[in-house]
Amino acid sequence: LNTFFVVALAVALASTVAGQQNVLLSGNTLANEESLSYGSVKFIMQNDCNLVLYGGGFQSNTASNGKKCTLTLNDNGHLIINDGLTGRAVWKNSNAQNPVGRYAAVLRPAPGTADVAIYGPAIWSTNAGFSYQGSGAVPHNLGRETPNLPRMQNLLFSGQTLYGTDGKLSPNDDNTTFELSKCQLSLSLGNEVKWKVAPTVENGNEDYCHVRLDHRGHLSLLNDDNVVLFRSIPANGVEPPIGDYVLIVEKGATYIYGSPIWNTYDNRRYKVASA
Repeated sequence: LNTFFVVALAVALASTVAGQQNVLLSGNTLANEESLSYGSVKFIMQNDCNLVLYGGGFQSNTASNGKKCTLTLNDNGHLIINDGLTGRAVWKNSNAQNPVGRYAAVLRPAPGTADVAIYGPAIWSTNAGFSYQGSGAVPHNLGRETPNLPRMQNLLFSGQTLYGTDGKLSPNDDNTTFELSKCQLSLSLGNEVKWKVAPTVENGNEDYCHVRLDHRGHLSLLNDDNVVLFRSIPANGVEPPIGDYVLIVEKGATYIYGSPIWNTYDNRRYKVASA
């Protein structure tokens, strides 16, 4: 192996999914035998080079097609399996021409219909430096409803609500906290507050606010009378279409990702595009 490839491989392995057991973000990699998991549902890059969703009926059908294979999500929203020894592309989930941006592959452990869905691109963030200058044309929404999704500790799906009584989201093994307290919504990294919304509310009503992610990708902070105190606006100023969105708390920032462009559930019975 040449020096360049060894260095590139080391960088790829350093950008693995550590800390986010149910999410794979753009630029990150599942190393050989690593997985996304929730309960008994597991999405694993197996040692035989087959990508399998246990509890969801999906596989890439790439067993024995490579060695020490890895799975990467790129900035076009494609999952790609690479041979870990040669770097050769073994499989790609889709040939769709998605816009460049931030994407997230999310494990959705709905009872009986568990899948992995690729959301994106991201449309909003607490990160002041984030920009999405898309034309407003959003990749198609698959439209499959995903009822009975559990509340997870690091994300909100469209329709889910964060109350003051359980008002904290945080990724695994990280010191980033997205918190609702006394009707103030904040994102902190360690002891540093990176982003905050602090609307004025009547005395005595500070404990009755809640946060909701709706089906147009807006994050809203509401009081007990459902009056909107804060509402996120997409970075490009274009109103998103109705769909299923996801808010993910990542290291130092929170992002809202657009509706799914692909999922394993709809590809269980169909041949998936090869690389």
